[in-house]
Amino acid sequence: MRKTFTASTILFVLACSLLPAQNASNEAYIKAMTTPDPNQKAQLLKEYIASNPGSQYENFACAELVTLSYNGKTPRETIEYGERALALGGLDDLKKCQVLIVLAGIYIDQGQNLAKASGYASQVVQIAESSKSKNSELAPAATWNQFIGAGSYAQGQALEKTKNYNGAVDAYIKSY
Repeated sequence: MRKTFTASTILFVLACSLLPAQNASNEAYIKAMTTPDPNQKAQLLKEYIASNPGSQYENFACAELVTLSYNGKTPRETIEYGERALALGGLDDLKKCQVLIVLAGIYIDQGQNLAKASGYASQVVQIAESSKSKNSELAPAATWNQFIGAGSYAQGQALEKTKNYNGAVDAYIKSY
């Protein structure tokens, strides 16, 4: 009985000691996400990610850096944060589509990883069609239609760069 009580007390103390760190982490994330200046927001999000690896909101912080426009943003940095956000998972369909379309666009612009770009564009179309058909609460049907068009267009661009002209035409027609 004493051992159980002692072990329980130790576990309780350890759990309580983690709470302030977790709260500080959450506060840093909230501060970053509520900052109106995009450049400052990007800096705070980068600091949050660097100081809180494996945190609860790391995926959302990375995804926000992908979709946020700020000074000094590079394609390499965008790809790193985007791939990290996708690998961590847990993004809602709307944010995932945003990240996927940005990554597909960068890969297409660079002429690199065109198969990956086409796959990402295809995922955008699939997610958007699924979300539209189930009347997703995240966005209205018009938004999902825009993602279907953007994903199809990006897929057409990737296929065109790989000289798959028939596939590109089909994708462009679907985009229209």
